[in-house]
Amino acid sequence: MITLTGTVKYARHMQGENNGNPYSFFSFIVLDNDEGERWPLQVQEDHPQFAELCQREQALKECKVEVVIRSFSSGMKKKAKDSNEKEPTTRFYAKTVRVVAAAAPAPQAQATK
Repeated sequence: MITLTGTVKYARHMQGENNGNPYSFFSFIVLDNDEGERWPLQVQEDHPQFAELCQREQALKECKVEVVIRSFSSGMKKKAKDSNEKEPTTRFYAKTVRVVAAAAPAPQAQATK
C-alpha cells in the first residue's frame, strides 16, 4: 500500500446510472505538494468512511490529507459526454482518508489608509 499526503483540490459525491446499473461513490483529487502530481481517488459506497466524506464534501477542499491507497484500476474513459473519443485513465481506491490540517482561511483584504 502507498501513503499519499497532499491537498484536496476536488471532492464530490458521484451518483447515477451506467447501462442500467446504479452507482454511488465519493470522488476526490489530491495534489501531491512535493511532486506536483494530481491523484484521482475514489471511495466506494460500502466503505466505512463513505458517509462521512460525502457530508464533508465542501469542507475537504484545500485540506491537507493523508490517504492510504489500497488498489488501482486502469481503463478508458470518454473525453467528453458528447464524444465517442476515449483516453486512458487510472483510478486509485482509498483504504483510509485522514485530514491532517484544515484548509487555511482565505486572506482578508488589507485596509488602505
